[in-house]
Amino acid sequence: MFKKKYKVLRPFNHNVVLCKKDDKECILIGKGIGFGVKPGDCISKVDNIEKEFFLVSDNNKENFKNLTDTVDENIIGVTEEAIAKISKQFNKELNEKIHVTLPDHIAFSLKRLQNGIEVKNVLLHEIKFLYKEEFEAAEEILITINERLNVNLSRDEIGFIAMHIHAAITNQDVSKSAMDTAIITDMIKFIDQNINNGLDKNSLEYCRLLTHLRFALERVRNNSNIENILISTIKENYKDTYEIAERLAKMIEEEYNIIFPEGEIGYLTIHLQNILTNS
Repeated sequence: MFKKKYKVLRPFNHNVVLCKKDDKECILIGKGIGFGVKPGDCISKVDNIEKEFFLVSDNNKENFKNLTDTVDENIIGVTEEAIAKISKQFNKELNEKIHVTLPDHIAFSLKRLQNGIEVKNVLLHEIKFLYKEEFEAAEEILITINERLNVNLSRDEIGFIAMHIHAAITNQDVSKSAMDTAIITDMIKFIDQNINNGLDKNSLEYCRLLTHLRFALERVRNNSNIENILISTIKENYKDTYEIAERLAKMIEEEYNIIFPEGEIGYLTIHLQNILTNS
C-alpha cells in the first residue's frame, strides 16, 4: 500500500511525521514512525505506517504550513492521530480542511484555557442527539487530548469537536454544520416556549423531533420536498398544533430565509402532537 521512501520534513511526535513523497507533501501516521527521526532523514520501513494524508488544495497547504509554524507540534501530532482514527472509524476519506481546522481549534481552546476563559457550548445537548456517532467519537478524542497533553479541556469541547468531525465526513464547511445546529436549536426553543415548556429533552419523542428537523432542513435546502397526502386531515384534527408549526415555519423564514412547504409543516405537526400527547 505504501511506497518505500519518504523524506522527513518535520516530525510532530513519535507517531506523526510530515514527509515528502514523489515531490508531494504528506502526513504519515503510525506507531513509532517519528521516533528519533530528523528533518532530511528517509523513512524506508513502512510496516508501521497506518495512514497517509495528502493536502491537495494550495490554500490548505498554505494554511497547514502557517499552522505548523505557530502551533505547538504536540498539539498537531495528537490531533493528526485523532484524524486518522476518525477516518478509520467512519471508513471515509475526510475533507482535507480538517487538518487545518481541528488542530487550529484545539490550539485556540488551549490558549483560552490558559487565560482562564471558559466558553460554554449552548448547543451541546442538541449536538449529542443530532450527531450521535460524531459525538461519541469526539468524547474519546477529548479524553485522549486531555491525557496526552496533560490538560483539562471541558466537556463543552465535545460538541465543537463533533462539529468538525461531521463537517469532515459530510464534506461540508464547519460553519454550515454549526449554523444548521443553531437553526434547529432556535426551532426547539420556539417549540418549547409554545407548548408551555413541555419538552422532555431525554425522551424518545424529543430525539425523533430533532432527527426530523435535521433532515427536514436538508430536504428544504436541497429542494427535495416530500408530499404529505394527509395534510388536510392533519389541519382538521390538529388545528392548534398545526398553527404552532405554521408560526414556527414563519419564524424560520423571517430569521433565516428558509421556507418550509406545507407538507413539511404537516409532518412537523405530527411530531409536536406526539410530544403533547405523551407529556
